[in-house]
Amino acid sequence: VAADRMNAWRPVVATAVAVGGLVLLAAFVLRERVAESPLIRLDLFHDTTFVVVTLMGLVANIAFVVTIFATTIHLQQVRGYSPFVAGLAVLAASISGGVAGPFAGRLSQRVAVHRLIAAATLVGAAGLVVVAFGGEIGPYLLGLAVAGFGYRTGLTLTNLGTQAMVPAERAGEASGTTLSILSAGSGVAIAAAGTLIEQGDLATGIMRVLLGVAVSSAVATMLLVRIP
Repeated sequence: VAADRMNAWRPVVATAVAVGGLVLLAAFVLRERVAESPLIRLDLFHDTTFVVVTLMGLVANIAFVVTIFATTIHLQQVRGYSPFVAGLAVLAASISGGVAGPFAGRLSQRVAVHRLIAAATLVGAAGLVVVAFGGEIGPYLLGLAVAGFGYRTGLTLTNLGTQAMVPAERAGEASGTTLSILSAGSGVAIAAAGTLIEQGDLATGIMRVLLGVAVSSAVATMLLVRIP
């Protein structure tokens, strides 16, 4: 909420809401540590590999959802396409992302998951750079397809990896925890992206957000993949 209302609320109010949210999160963690039947068993986070893979998936998912959000606005309000045509254009990312599922499943049986996620995220970032600079609709759609394929492959690999690295009886718990983190982080990212896009010229704001996401996703995943 604080990220979404940053421009509308006074700074002190937005800051207070953000701090309040962090306090509630800390209280939840403290409660889970002592609960007899916790919603999330925190020993999951004692596994460094699980944490790293989850964070890499969070990076990939944030990049994907912000890409869809920003390009939908760009296609309608900057390029002037109708909502229907804009939706068809965004399918380039969704369809290529759908192809990522079986592809990622087969590949994960041969290569370490965290390295695959890193490679997939870098592919997605390269496609997003093309999208950020706009240009003709052909390269734009190709960039969207590449971004969707890369980032969605990273997300799929995250789901596969976090379930595979825990005992079978905890696979559902690991999956639910990972998806909750991905959903919460992506929701905050969408709100923040919307706030940034609203500042100044719309076309420039969208390009700035997309470039920022491309660069930050590439840098973050390269830093995470180096963690042993």
